[in-house]
Amino acid sequence: MKKGLLLFVSMFLVCSAFAFNQGSFNLGGTGSLFIDKADSDADAVTTILVNPHVGYFVIDNVCADLIFTVAHQSDDDNTIASVGLGLGGRYFWKQAYVGADFQYQSDSYDSDFFGKSTVTSIYLTPKVGYLVSIASNVYLDLGVSYLLGV
Repeated sequence: MKKGLLLFVSMFLVCSAFAFNQGSFNLGGTGSLFIDKADSDADAVTTILVNPHVGYFVIDNVCADLIFTVAHQSDDDNTIASVGLGLGGRYFWKQAYVGADFQYQSDSYDSDFFGKSTVTSIYLTPKVGYLVSIASNVYLDLGVSYLLGV
């Protein structure tokens, strides 16, 4: 890419599940680092995102999720820090799943031009995916989700 540099360092969707039976736990999450330049004269924008989750199977094949999000984005003039907490659920059929979660997020902006401010938001995230077995009780989560502001 001549106009920009996108370095995708870390993106993992790893999910560890002991079973899909009532009383089982599901641990996982995502993490990513992006470094982007709009053009050769622009400042690099660095984005770090960590999004762990813990799930508990309340009944067979139905998982209640607790989601935590921490994100930080910065360039030479601006910084955005985000913290979010959410609740959701997923229904599993064999190794495929569908689900959604609600997340409350607080974003703190620090800009040389606009100053400091804080914005809170609520998001709905529908999701669908498939778990690919890597080892005993360890899965690669091939999922798609969409963050929708409410």
